[in-house]
Amino acid sequence: MMKKLFVPVLLLIPVMIASGQNTTFKSRTKYPSGTRKPGFEFVTVNPDGISKSGTSGKSATAPSLERLLLKGGLQQVDKVIRSNGKPVYIERKTNPSKSDPDSSPAEKLSRFLEETRMISGTINPKEQFAVSQINEDRNGITHLKTIQRYRGIDIYGSEATFHLSAQKERFMGLFHNIENEINTVPIISSSSAITTVNSDLRLKTVVRELTANEKKLLKYQSPETRLVIYNTEGNAYSLAWEITFRPNVVEVWKYFIDAETGSIIHSFNATRAYEYFLQTHGLNSINGNGGNIISFINVAEDDGSSMENAFWNGQAVFYGNGGGYFKPLAGALDVTAHELGHGVVSNTANLEYYGQPGAINETYADIFGSMVDRDDWLIGEDITRTTFSPSGALRNMADPHNMGREGDHYWQPKHVSEMYLGKEDNAGVHINNGIGIHAYYLYATAVSKDKAEQVFFHALVHYLTKTSRFIDFRIAVIQSTSDLFGEGSSETTEAAKAFDAVGIYEEEVVQKNQDYEVNPGTEFLLFCNTDPNYSTTLALYNGSQASSLSETAMKNNPSVTDNGAEAVFVSADSKIRYISLNPIEPEQIISDQEYWDNVAISKDGNRLAAISTQVDTSIYVYDFTSRKWAKFRLYNPTTSHFNTDAGGVLYADAIEFDITGEYLIYDACNILSSNVTEDIYYWDIGIINVWDKTGRKFGDGSIFKLYGSLPENVSIGNPTFSQNSSAIIAFDYIDGNSGEYAILGTNLNTGETDVITENSTLGLPSFSK
Repeated sequence: MMKKLFVPVLLLIPVMIASGQNTTFKSRTKYPSGTRKPGFEFVTVNPDGISKSGTSGKSATAPSLERLLLKGGLQQVDKVIRSNGKPVYIERKTNPSKSDPDSSPAEKLSRFLEETRMISGTINPKEQFAVSQINEDRNGITHLKTIQRYRGIDIYGSEATFHLSAQKERFMGLFHNIENEINTVPIISSSSAITTVNSDLRLKTVVRELTANEKKLLKYQSPETRLVIYNTEGNAYSLAWEITFRPNVVEVWKYFIDAETGSIIHSFNATRAYEYFLQTHGLNSINGNGGNIISFINVAEDDGSSMENAFWNGQAVFYGNGGGYFKPLAGALDVTAHELGHGVVSNTANLEYYGQPGAINETYADIFGSMVDRDDWLIGEDITRTTFSPSGALRNMADPHNMGREGDHYWQPKHVSEMYLGKEDNAGVHINNGIGIHAYYLYATAVSKDKAEQVFFHALVHYLTKTSRFIDFRIAVIQSTSDLFGEGSSETTEAAKAFDAVGIYEEEVVQKNQDYEVNPGTEFLLFCNTDPNYSTTLALYNGSQASSLSETAMKNNPSVTDNGAEAVFVSADSKIRYISLNPIEPEQIISDQEYWDNVAISKDGNRLAAISTQVDTSIYVYDFTSRKWAKFRLYNPTTSHFNTDAGGVLYADAIEFDITGEYLIYDACNILSSNVTEDIYYWDIGIINVWDKTGRKFGDGSIFKLYGSLPENVSIGNPTFSQNSSAIIAFDYIDGNSGEYAILGTNLNTGETDVITENSTLGLPSFSK
């Protein structure tokens, strides 16, 4: 049991804080920070990466909570796939009652986004999403490509797809919910940004003025620039100049320059048989419109030496004459098809040549190469010398290890667990290609090359976008099997098996919140009595009669261990008290400091969490095993209100451990200070890591906000976990504009939020066993 601790009583003037965005959600009497000192030592936990503004690189934010439609609700979805906690695929049945046969595909997209906004977290989706392309495939499915915008400016990498059939509506892509205010007027001019790029490129490669004929051939007159909103890191976005620069005939570079500071945000080198594409896929030339295919052979290096490479540079294919490692590269049919395949990719999904999208780009080029030269699963075996690769092949789709070991230039990973995570090779575009080509090999050998090439090409044309990642690749291919062969077909099953085999799962591998068995034993109801006419303040009810447990006045509801044997609470005199739920055993004071407002005990009874009587932005946690305290500082991972300074947490109130004892859910009073209006107070909910079970030590204090932002004049609080799952949460909701109260439930695994019941006041929800 905790050692009794004593401090002198101080005479203080308390302050009353009423909160809720111009709405009284909770009112608490709190003391100014620092006026009372705890009589114990503690470790202060400040998560790594917290900046002065209160943001943290380790924290995460959930989608924004949209104002609820309590009288109607939102249409249910059938499937949501998430990556890093964010939805990347949403599917629902087509609703005949809402389906207007005269509605355009764009109107159906707007309705879909509006009715699924509680999952995506997108506010005003109709204003943010624009349709860039619409086409209908031979199966009658309408495919839309979209771009998301911020105040009329494209968000780079926000391309997504929407698909309409008579049975289903499906959205595939990442939602960009921008929390920070962005100035959309550039301070740095495009010409200044180009100068920065020019200077930087001269340190990396040969930069020379192209001749008139070269410019005509490459359809390039000068660096191409446009303003975009660029996702710099985490949830941070900036206005940037996107610049495409050709320093010479061979190379194409992509740069992103901060339009406010002029600094380089990111840069990379974007440099990469006709009858096959026409006969197999009905694609007339690389661009589908009968355009010319320009190829150059006998290409030399800048110093005149023989080039041992072949590549696509966005306009033409270049083949070197080889040397010690390769024979003339134009002599291999699969290499030729590979490079032409890059041209097809650039005219369809236009997969960015960096990171996972770049690896998928390379995968498609190898798929095209292997399907033109269909005799085996080797790439470049006709031009590769054994001095380069012992196998005599450039790559092996059946075994990407290619007789090598990790680090060998001819070795590739064939599973995500082996994936290269560095920055070389444009963040592994050629290296990690092995994962995708092996998935294709597994699928094609299971269903036939004829079916596999149709499925993967369908995915490229209709589902993949510029910044698609491996999880998007899987979703696109599996959905394409359903489009072409029907849902539940063997082709669909084999596609899932192929991606599973290489470690690309429907959900990225993350630790899921586990469900636990229902507690055995007799049910009891523990309830507090606030009627001053009765001496009993806490009683235990077994369904027929109540037993008095305490006559001590309480500040809040007690917190009970999972076995139902013990409880703790803060009494009216601000002391922490312990009580056995056996009426025979006496009540005890375990902290006689008049310092506390609320307390919670972990389900296993090994730790306490407590809130002080001060506005101290903290939660205290005590570990009974080590007999040590830790003080966790609370912060908001992001703020999202315009025309205000960065807001911050004032204090927490309701607290509860999850079933693992590692996380604590809490509600907190926050303030947003404004230069033009009165300060705004509101309540929201966070989840903080307070214990590390593996290390048997205090947690890192990282915080996950249940919702990244709330609608104006809305507050949420009084959260509680389900007894059997850390994924299920209930909480109070109040809309100050409409005066509506409700108890909401949310599922952290699926991201679904819905109304449990409407109320006329705060509900203080609690789960039974």
